[in-house]
Amino acid sequence: MAPRFAAFEQDLLSRENQGGAAAYAAFMLQGIPLILFGLALRAFDVPLEIKALVVAVGGIAGSFGLGWLLVSRTRLGRIV
Repeated sequence: MAPRFAAFEQDLLSRENQGGAAAYAAFMLQGIPLILFGLALRAFDVPLEIKALVVAVGGIAGSFGLGWLLVSRTRLGRIV
């Protein structure tokens, strides 16, 4: 059973499957989009619940987008 698990783990860490690396990069960079969306929405006079929803959805999408760009377009993908 151990060799199968090792092969599965190696497949997950391979370069063809960059989703895991992009997710890790998104985790590391999540503060940047969250802070930017939060600061950008301070100027709008909308209820707090709407701002929280926009920050949450935009922060997640922004984090994964930024992580994917860094992993797929730079040399960081080789490290992560």
